[in-house]
Amino acid sequence: MDLADIWIWYVAQRLGADPVREDFADIGPWSTLELLWGFHPLFTARWDAIAATPYSTEFDAEADGALARLAIDDATGSWDGLSSGAWRVLQERLAFLEVVVVANEAAGTKVFTEAPRLLDRTKQARTVLLRMLLGPARTIDRRLLPPSAPGAAPPFPATTSLRRQ
Repeated sequence: MDLADIWIWYVAQRLGADPVREDFADIGPWSTLELLWGFHPLFTARWDAIAATPYSTEFDAEADGALARLAIDDATGSWDGLSSGAWRVLQERLAFLEVVVVANEAAGTKVFTEAPRLLDRTKQARTVLLRMLLGPARTIDRRLLPPSAPGAAPPFPATTSLRRQ
């Protein structure tokens, strides 16, 4: 399965059937941000390690795997064993997505994405996260994000799981 299709698989599993266009509601930029904000607490407890780890695409596969596991488990419990490098990739993708959402709001965009009407808010948020972080927000234009501190090195290797750190 293509990474960009995992979100639709997630929706089909939750609805019990392949979704059709009528199953989705349009979501504007601000509503999209509201859905994404629910993921911020996942990063808060790990923020020092994430901030100390330089961003590297070497951790894309691990981050993609975590998102795929979210689609399968419908939970983020398996993310506890992720490396700080994977957490950094997830955080950067989320930050990039939020910048793009805000830019769309500033441009007057009325509809940013869509989510299944029949799913609860948590599952709608997961749908949007999977759709965007495995789709358009997977390729980050780093020029839109704040620069990392030059010469900053993490006090631990990015491949060590945060649980061990």
